[in-house]
Amino acid sequence: MSLIAWLDTSPGDEQRMRELVHMFSEPGTLDDLGVGQIRDALSDAMFPGITTSHTRARYLLFIPWIFHHASESASGGDLLEKAHHAERRFITSMLEGGHTDGLIGRVNNGQTTVLASSIYWSALYRYRILRVNRRPNQLHRHSIGVGRFDEDGDDTAMKEWSIGVPAPLGFPRVVGAGFDLSADEARWLRERIVGSARDSYLAHILTSSYRDTRSAAAPWTHVSLKDAPAAIGRTVEHGRLASLAVEGALLLYHLMVAERYVDFGFARARTPVEKYRHRLTNWAERVDKSTNPLQDWDLSELWGELERVRSSPVEAGTQLFMETWVDHLTRGGAQNAAASNDMRGLVADRERSIKKERSRLTNTERLATWRAPTVTPLTFRWHQARRICNDIIAGIDRAGT
Repeated sequence: MSLIAWLDTSPGDEQRMRELVHMFSEPGTLDDLGVGQIRDALSDAMFPGITTSHTRARYLLFIPWIFHHASESASGGDLLEKAHHAERRFITSMLEGGHTDGLIGRVNNGQTTVLASSIYWSALYRYRILRVNRRPNQLHRHSIGVGRFDEDGDDTAMKEWSIGVPAPLGFPRVVGAGFDLSADEARWLRERIVGSARDSYLAHILTSSYRDTRSAAAPWTHVSLKDAPAAIGRTVEHGRLASLAVEGALLLYHLMVAERYVDFGFARARTPVEKYRHRLTNWAERVDKSTNPLQDWDLSELWGELERVRSSPVEAGTQLFMETWVDHLTRGGAQNAAASNDMRGLVADRERSIKKERSRLTNTERLATWRAPTVTPLTFRWHQARRICNDIIAGIDRAGT
């Protein structure tokens, strides 16, 4: 059973909970300063439907094929049981075929508690491959044999899916080319994504003449940005500046924790104080190169965009923290961040307001468990989006081979 399958929530709520579980399982990604609302909303704005758990694009076909086949003989809970059995058979087939790069469940040989269908379900609805916002156990049997029809006499289950390309003959025991999309499959997936997320950076990359994302380390370094519509360019620039600002705040936070760690005599980890000081110096040099963009950064525009994405405002304390931090940066504070009492106080107050009694700056037991994480810039699910785009682009390019 999935770790969170018991929750009485919508598929979208379940995906957000899964994202939270995934985040807390990754070292260095804890939301120590409470910027998750900014991170997640910018991720959704640039790459709608993509989550940190996604690996390969062809799952957007594998899962509909599995569930639609299961609906030929079952509905509801029975359909879900048949589909899960087929998913595990699919994992075995992929392992036997050597298709392991990005395979969900490969470590446990298919006996995983979290199957790919639960990870991709909200994306299937976001791209309107799944036409109805239903849980897997709410799907219907379709009209092969005994069907279920609506008031117009139409097959209810056939209305639940939009699947424009057929599964390989013998699927899921036969998986064909594994994760490699055919040209027809890739073009159809691109059509679904672009049609449902037309104004996003994700759709722009998939339709741009500058499509190859392999050499881009972050969304703002991809060459397609130069011919992106102005609105997409502004969103990506918001992401770049937010990433730069938050990175410094996190580096200062961990420097402060490292200093306290040493003061209390915890010696199990290598003393990381100088590491964070060095990283702060390098970060300050990058801030200096972006002084003008930071001074011109319209944070009110950012909050408005994020509210449209979230359908609710970013929490007021988060806005105040970011605005105050950025104000320090625009006044030259980056170079003196490690020595600034004001900047240290801002970060310390923010961490305590988020973690309360679990703050590492006040709770010695929590301090003892600290492991000097590596602080990496936010890239807003870029690595997952890049892989999905590359799969689709490679498939389209196969049309010419």
